[in-house]
Amino acid sequence: MLLVLLVQYYPLLNGNRLPVNPRVGGRWKSYRRFVPTLGSGKASPANSTSRFGYLLPILLSTMNYRYLSSNDETRSLWPHDFFLEMAVVVGPSLELELTASNADREPFLYEDCLHTYFAIGDVAKTSVSGLDGTGYIDRARSDARSVQKGPVTPADETVNIYMNAPSRTEIADTAGGRKILVDQCGFKSTVVWNPWEATAAKNPEMIDRWRGFICVEGANCLDANVVLLPGTSHRSYVKYTAEKI
Repeated sequence: MLLVLLVQYYPLLNGNRLPVNPRVGGRWKSYRRFVPTLGSGKASPANSTSRFGYLLPILLSTMNYRYLSSNDETRSLWPHDFFLEMAVVVGPSLELELTASNADREPFLYEDCLHTYFAIGDVAKTSVSGLDGTGYIDRARSDARSVQKGPVTPADETVNIYMNAPSRTEIADTAGGRKILVDQCGFKSTVVWNPWEATAAKNPEMIDRWRGFICVEGANCLDANVVLLPGTSHRSYVKYTAEKI
């Protein structure tokens, strides 16, 4: 069911990116994003910055932990002390957990997202259920707000951020003959994304791959960022389980 997981972390608040291949790892390729919210209350741009400063290698063990804490470099960019712990459990299901702690004397705001690229047979034959009746922000259409009706069935560029999302969503990979159950806790939002052909054509990493993946990611962002008081922590957790259909 699970072949291998590759988790890439990018330098904190550094605009340089490593190449992202959404098919690396066969089933799931994902990375965590920890975005400090700037003093104005406006967060860093989506997908642009704030990745952990190391690469978590391919996981062959059943459990792995990684840590990141504030230092002189991070304080020069964001004046708060924090501690992050990332836990990965590989088994019949894949479990990921990020715990953020405020080690500062002042409260701060941040966003965290789990960018998960699921390898699927054909995005045009894929649907995401569980979000019916949930309000969302359509980033591909000038942040228009709407309410989801029925399952999400991408037919064009899709960048939907579902606010107050349910704890479970289900990806029906019809072409691949399987479904993926996504169970999350501590995430207030769910993001559904695929660039589709026109947008993918502008990115050499995705130009030939957009049809073969979909992102369904737990998130705390936009209207649902996280406020941490001094000495407190927040836990973001997600579990993925694949089943045949």
